[in-house]
Amino acid sequence: MLPDNLDKTMRGLFIFIVGLVLPFAAVAQNFTISGTVKDKTTGKPVEFATVVLENSEQWAVVDAKGYFEIRNVPAGKNMLSVSYLGYVTDTQELDVQKSITALVIALAEDNLRLESAVVTAKENTNSATTSRTIDKAALEHIQLMNVSAVTGLLPGGTTSSGSLTSEQTISLRGGGSFNTSVEVDGIRMSNNASFSSSSGVTTNNIASSNVESVEIITGVPSVEYGDMTAGVVKINTRKGRTPWQVTMSTSPSTKQVSFSKGFGLGSTRKGRSRGVINASAEYAKSVSTKMSPYSSYDRKQLSLSYSAQLSSGFFSDKPLRLTAGVTGNLGGFDDKSDPDRLLEEFYIGKDNAVRGNVTANWLLSKKWITNVELNASLSYGNKQERQNSRYMNATASTSVHATKEGYYIAAPWVDGGGMRQYS
Repeated sequence: MLPDNLDKTMRGLFIFIVGLVLPFAAVAQNFTISGTVKDKTTGKPVEFATVVLENSEQWAVVDAKGYFEIRNVPAGKNMLSVSYLGYVTDTQELDVQKSITALVIALAEDNLRLESAVVTAKENTNSATTSRTIDKAALEHIQLMNVSAVTGLLPGGTTSSGSLTSEQTISLRGGGSFNTSVEVDGIRMSNNASFSSSSGVTTNNIASSNVESVEIITGVPSVEYGDMTAGVVKINTRKGRTPWQVTMSTSPSTKQVSFSKGFGLGSTRKGRSRGVINASAEYAKSVSTKMSPYSSYDRKQLSLSYSAQLSSGFFSDKPLRLTAGVTGNLGGFDDKSDPDRLLEEFYIGKDNAVRGNVTANWLLSKKWITNVELNASLSYGNKQERQNSRYMNATASTSVHATKEGYYIAAPWVDGGGMRQYS
């Protein structure tokens, strides 16, 4: 038994602590947002659609039944964005004061039946730096064959030829191509070959038909991108289950054909998705002049990527999103077979590349940490060049030096050589 005065003191202290903690507990209360994502026309679930709370940087991936759930969402206003390949992104603002458990989101197909399409870069006002995103509709509008052509959609940007026979690079803010970083699915394109010259990273060996969107960050970017002083170009390829897509593009100097498909790997016995594999193949050929098809650049590229989400067992409250991919390219410039060139004169420049990446994004939804992200990438390039040219040292006129005046004529060296004088 405690003395009465001590017991009253302890009770008062306990009431004081409870009164002090309860308001903070109420303020820090978290809620759950869940619902379904369906096709606006058919009503079928849109599996693998991405649901993002932009303000709190929380996310979820829709399952095979169209269901998603995001836990530990803080109170207050939050911007909800739902996106998926082939659909128009749905964005709405939520005022989270309690759990929202019956949210229904209907996505409309992004096709030619839509009334309009935005073909300019969209600025992201939520970013700390100036960020603009160019979506698939804009890329198809310009018939993208070289990703360097996206700069023509930026304010004040210039339109490039898009040809593959000369090295095309991206330069932002006048800082030069060497100070502009280019990434494909998080893989930095810079390697020893790009550092060997001041021209920067060439974009010729990036398959343009498999590009879903391009994000361009101008100015001094975040420290996560390193010491790039001009900006970053982030190229995102297609992800998720898609039907067969065959594209053919042509221009006076370039022809391109591609195939792509997103395969669902089915579900486990417990109904959990095994993930999706995206495969794409592209062949492109660009000639220097339309009169001669022999001097040309070839691009033969194959890409495979796998994406899945772990949301059961240990990851039931903290889902883990995995993405892995590999890309290979064979090609380069070759004019050896041109019959109009001088004998044994040619130039062969390889542009072979192998790129791989693994990304893991773990949603923790804690007060002090939201996400943990791991990125690993490998990039190898082979840009060996071989050139054979003829060099001639003949002079246009003969220089004659003699000590006496007279008429001189050259004689073959085998006959005694020298200059013979005739008076």
